[in-house]
Amino acid sequence: MKPSVGVIVAAAGSGSRLGRGSKALVRLHGRTTLSRVVELFLGMNEIDRIVVVGPPSRLETAEQEVASLHPTKPVTVRAGGESRQASVRAGIAALGECDYVLVHDAARPLASPSLVRRVLAAAMESDAAFPAIAPRDAVKRIEGNLLVESLDRSRFVLAQTPQGF
Repeated sequence: MKPSVGVIVAAAGSGSRLGRGSKALVRLHGRTTLSRVVELFLGMNEIDRIVVVGPPSRLETAEQEVASLHPTKPVTVRAGGESRQASVRAGIAALGECDYVLVHDAARPLASPSLVRRVLAAAMESDAAFPAIAPRDAVKRIEGNLLVESLDRSRFVLAQTPQGF
């Protein structure tokens, strides 16, 4: 029997570093990053249902973006929390029972189905997985404004999404 897989799209961030409002609603070549991410998961047979955890102040806009895709599987939009952790918790509560859950950031609209499948397969094999890349820049530890230590970057990775468990 096929395991049930749910996806939480974390889209509630304020986008303060970007300086353009919610990153999920920023347009990239005419389409929002949110619609690109939801469309990715709608197109995958492995995914059974999706919960978008959106910006509370722009929930109606997020709902319209999802509706414009004419979903062929259940997609729910819920308000996110004060932190990413609180938003993911709200997404898990809205998702219901699933054998596996993927959490993906709406701010990462260029993930491929291949990446999602590799993360899902790794999570099925080892209970949890996430994609990572090696840092290219020097990695330093500071205290206040003082450099304390140069770190061996080969011992670190930069975590990305989706995260699977």
